[in-house]
Amino acid sequence: MAMELAKGDNLNELFMKGIAFDNDLIRNIMRELLSAVRYIHSKKIVHRDIKPENIMIQLKENKLEGLKLVDFGLSFQMLGSYLIVEAVGTPLYLATEIILKKPYGQVK
Repeated sequence: MAMELAKGDNLNELFMKGIAFDNDLIRNIMRELLSAVRYIHSKKIVHRDIKPENIMIQLKENKLEGLKLVDFGLSFQMLGSYLIVEAVGTPLYLATEIILKKPYGQVK
């Protein structure tokens, strides 16, 4: 198995280092993260564990050089249109709907 090397720190490590997050940096991180989520959703993949530790960031002079969404160990590919009920993910980051075991997913 060959894998790409994700250089940089995860978002949580950057918080702990005290990196200054100005509005431009935050906007660029969110743009890239939402683009990644849109892409995997277009492939009918649900990540199910998006958290700061799973967002790899490359910075150069406090400017975003690259972003990678990592750790697809809990991901799920939707084959068809049905709802998922299982509560999967890191408990601290789970949505209330998942904790309450409400169905989630895409229905056509």
